[in-house]
Order: sequence, then C-alpha cells, then structure tokens
Amino acid sequence: MKDYVPHLGDVAVLEACAQPGCPICRLKNESERKYLVLVLHDYVDAPDLREEFCQAWGYCHAHAWGLSTLERGNLLTVAIMYQDVLERETKPVLERQNAAALTGGGLRRLFGKKEQDAPAGFIPPHTPCPACRLGELVETNAINILLSGLAKQEARMRQTLRASDGLCLAHLQKALLLGKDAAVREYLLSQAKAQLAEILAELKEFARKHDYRFQHEEIGEERRCWQRAITLITGSQNQ
Repeated sequence: MKDYVPHLGDVAVLEACAQPGCPICRLKNESERKYLVLVLHDYVDAPDLREEFCQAWGYCHAHAWGLSTLERGNLLTVAIMYQDVLERETKPVLERQNAAALTGGGLRRLFGKKEQDAPAGFIPPHTPCPACRLGELVETNAINILLSGLAKQEARMRQTLRASDGLCLAHLQKALLLGKDAAVREYLLSQAKAQLAEILAELKEFARKHDYRFQHEEIGEERRCWQRAITLITGSQNQ
C-alpha cells in the first residue's frame, strides 16, 4: 500500500473532462477516496500500512474526517487506526512531557536539538499525510497525460478539454510549470481566458434573471455559474 499509485491513462483523463468541475481535481479526489477505502479494508492485517499511518500521525484534517464518512461499517477500523496513533505516538510524547519540558530546555532535551532548532510545541515532526501524498502523485500524472495529449495535438483531447469546465487555477498553474511546450502553455492559457469569460457572462445572466423584471425567464445553463466560479478559484469539491 505504501507504493500504491492507481494507473492512469488517456481514457481516465478524457472521462474526467466529460464530468463537471476540474478534471484534475476529480481524478485526484477519486484516487484519494479509493485509497482510503482500500486502507479501511486492509489496515488491520497490514503491519506496513499501520506503521506508515502511525509515522504520519494519521491523516490530515480533511482525510481524517473524510475517512469516517466513507463506509459506516468500517468505523471499528477507524477506531483501531487512531488507537494505534494514540498509543504508539501520542502517548509516549505526552508521557515525556513535564513542567521543565515546556520551558525550552526541556524541549531541547526532549527532541535532542539546539535551542534555536527546538520546535515551538511538543508534537514532533512526522511524515506527510499518506492520502495527500498519493493525491499529489495522481495529480502530477494526470497533468502530464493531459500535457502529452495536447503536445501531440490529439484532437479528442483538445475537444474534450475545450468542452469541459476546464482546469482550476491551482492545476492550471501546475500544468504551466510542468509543461515544456510553449504552444501547449499558450493553449492552456487561452482556454482559461475563454473559460473565465464564459463564467463571467453566466454570472451576469444569472443575476439578470433574478431581477424581478426578468424572473419569468427560465434559468438555463447558467444555473451552475456560481459552482463553476468557486471551482475555478478553489478547485472542485471533494464528493
């Protein structure tokens, strides 16, 4: 599980583009969710997985709470996972604490560091959230697949991306940093500008139809404009 990375191909990216929201966010979020489901299934009988989880002090805030909503039948596993962290990591740290440890000198002794290097608190450094680490790998792989397809001028990739909600700003920025082809970077920027213009037009139309003079007009495609605006700025919601 430590080296688990789901396989991605052109089809996965194309299918993500056909769904609402940023396609890279979708692939990243889906991969993290599938990973967490696998963890819930395998954790109890996987010593290496338990060790990785404890070294990270569990998951980040989002993934820890997301874990509890995935499968209600696995709440016992969630309890076991966090019992491991509390007993293996948290309890020893707290037991080493005493009044002197909070003055600075105790902190240096606790962590074996010089005064200027002593941490501000008593929680020791730990490895990154495993789910976040996986998501970042999938994110990079998906962007590279997209960039490769655009660089080859694959008509289907370009058409599907053009018809999609486009990339959120964070993934656009990452794509521009990873992209080596100037023409591809220019294409992505042009798509982002077109996407921005479309969202702004929809927002104005949405507001117009909420004016009492035009409330008889049916709201059409612009009904999603506020969601598209949020997605562009902050990324797609993790379903």
